[in-house]
Amino acid sequence: MFIWKIMAKQIKAIECPKCGSTEKTEIKPDYFRCNNCNTEYFLDNDDVTINQNIHHTNDNFKNTAAPSSIRKIVWIVVGVCAVFTLLFVIPMFFISKPNVDEFSVGESGGGNWWGEKISFYATADDNPVMVQVGDLSGKGNIETATISFYDLLNNKKLKQESLPVTSNKSGNDYEIRHFKNGEVYIIVNKQHIFKVNKKDATAEDITSTTFATHPEMSSGIADAKFLMEEYGDGIELKNNENTTYFYYPIIDKLYTKDENTELMDKLDIKVPGENLVMNYRFTGESLDYPERGIQLIQYQRKDSENGPGNYYNFYWTKDAFTGDELYNPSLKMIRSWKDFTPQRKYLNPDLLYFDDNVVIFTFSNTPADDGPRSLQCLDAKTAEVKWTLPGADKYMGIVVTYKNGVMADNGKSIWLINNEGKIINDFKNK
Repeated sequence: MFIWKIMAKQIKAIECPKCGSTEKTEIKPDYFRCNNCNTEYFLDNDDVTINQNIHHTNDNFKNTAAPSSIRKIVWIVVGVCAVFTLLFVIPMFFISKPNVDEFSVGESGGGNWWGEKISFYATADDNPVMVQVGDLSGKGNIETATISFYDLLNNKKLKQESLPVTSNKSGNDYEIRHFKNGEVYIIVNKQHIFKVNKKDATAEDITSTTFATHPEMSSGIADAKFLMEEYGDGIELKNNENTTYFYYPIIDKLYTKDENTELMDKLDIKVPGENLVMNYRFTGESLDYPERGIQLIQYQRKDSENGPGNYYNFYWTKDAFTGDELYNPSLKMIRSWKDFTPQRKYLNPDLLYFDDNVVIFTFSNTPADDGPRSLQCLDAKTAEVKWTLPGADKYMGIVVTYKNGVMADNGKSIWLINNEGKIINDFKNK
């Protein structure tokens, strides 16, 4: 007798990937939390598994069954196969799977990328887009500075074009940055500054037009690089007279080194009616209090108003004179702070993104250096876990939100994640 079972999910032992326990709590469909070690994991359900169980009721079946019975069984089997083919096999050729790559990151029609960088942005109607810039080899293996745009929701390349610059072929010619106002800027060869036009999916060289009103840069740009994000959405510039300036595109302000330092110092000074903004940072490991572990700190600071920012390093230490525990940054810079997730300690966390709604970071699931990592999203208002995804890369790149979810560079792939924490598209980086 042939028994056909059409299973909706791939059959797997539902065991914790960390400790192997089968004791679990289902926190949402196909997502579980281990009752033994609290690791969260999910059940893969992309494939259709067909089990064929063959059961012989009599070892002498061939000799003892009547010919009419054999023919009847054969026709039943043929009929079942035909129905199965009509219902399940043929439709597979016409139905697209939600997670299948329609394009691959880096796809270039036969060429190869070199030194490429990526970022994300949301269009005016909140569609998620990835932008990729780098050297692209074409016919004759000639490398050209190229920019490509990909629609991550509809799985298609929007546009690809050459940039009006000559590649230095160093592998380090490109920088790209998503600023807090949603704009994307690109620096090529340390001398050309581009701004992405999100409406038309193009990149405009704004080097000459931007600094037309800043005579300090009239001698030309000798070197340009983005500031660390903690120091603001800005660009450090050196002109051809070897003078350094700091430029902040959102407010179109150019400052000397001394002016920039003075503005940073003013962030420490409290003034009546000052605007405060909420920030987040993980503490460093404490040599004095290693038992405290790493904590996620929510703190308020003075708003830099899109100008120079400052870096705040948190860790627990002992006071050299009183022996008291001190929370050490320079506290005059911080207006208030708190442990955002009390009682929780983190292993090798890496803060990737935060805004008024969410805080997104990665962390290790075990103390092992090369152990598995997860990507997690917290509610910025309640600190509750919104979702957790296993499989995060150790060196995960940029994360940017859009209306219906999150765009994330997971090392060898690009994840498009919805607001429920489900990966709706996973693009492999070949």
